[in-house]
Amino acid sequence: MHFRKANLADVDAIENLHAESWLDTYRGILSDEYLDADLLNERKQFWAKRLGVPQHSQWIILAEEQKGLAGFACAYGAHDPEQGTLLENLHLSKLRRGTGLGASLVRAVMQWSAQSHPNAGVHLWALELNASARRFYEHMGGVVTATGTWSPPIGPAVAEVRYSWYQPFPLLQIDAQAFH
Repeated sequence: MHFRKANLADVDAIENLHAESWLDTYRGILSDEYLDADLLNERKQFWAKRLGVPQHSQWIILAEEQKGLAGFACAYGAHDPEQGTLLENLHLSKLRRGTGLGASLVRAVMQWSAQSHPNAGVHLWALELNASARRFYEHMGGVVTATGTWSPPIGPAVAEVRYSWYQPFPLLQIDAQAFH
């Protein structure tokens, strides 16, 4: 596995994996109308903008293997004055779930945040009905600190929960192999 920072040339790989992840994970959570619309094109426009005109605190890390993109994480350093860095995206190929790659990407975001934004925690929002992601974040030591709703472009709003980790990150002291 090779880890590296994303660049504009990675748009196609990222949008493909993002759309694949949503179609696999969010069926039954988000509306079929939204998922069955032109999700791939929507994600391409989303990532082209994000990679073409990055925010100053944006950091995107890719996990690549010989077969291509295995996973990625996108974070915004010190995004919130109280919660710290926002881990906005964490997506893995279906074949790489449950292998420890997700834990490695979360740890990479925490390491980057600790170095780039000292004393900032890390937080993320997960859809309330995404039980597997919620179990993963809780296993990783995330604590639910808020609830809210997210309104997708098409379909009804969905409930979400915020998970937070605070500095110093105990997770950085744990071997990623523990999460296999």
